[in-house]
Amino acid sequence: MLPGRDGLALIEQLRRQPATQRTPMIVLTARHGAGATAEGLAAGADDYITKPVPSRELLARVRANHELHQQREKAIVTKKAVSGRSAARWTATGRSAPLSGS
Repeated sequence: MLPGRDGLALIEQLRRQPATQRTPMIVLTARHGAGATAEGLAAGADDYITKPVPSRELLARVRANHELHQQREKAIVTKKAVSGRSAARWTATGRSAPLSGS
């Protein structure tokens, strides 16, 4: 529990902040049920884990979320690099950069 705070509201707040919006967030809670899980994921959690949870499962899920985060970040960097090269190529030819990827 977060004393005096609602964890889901905290996640929503962090998702609105540029510095933390892509940070992986995992809910570890005693609240069970499909409704609770759906609420947590809708608030922006990357994973929703109910207690009690075996330590091996918790570690595996944290690792999986970390790996997914790294892959997403790598994809974002690659996309920016490709977009930059594409814009530079178009500008170098004296044309305007295209408005779409086609």
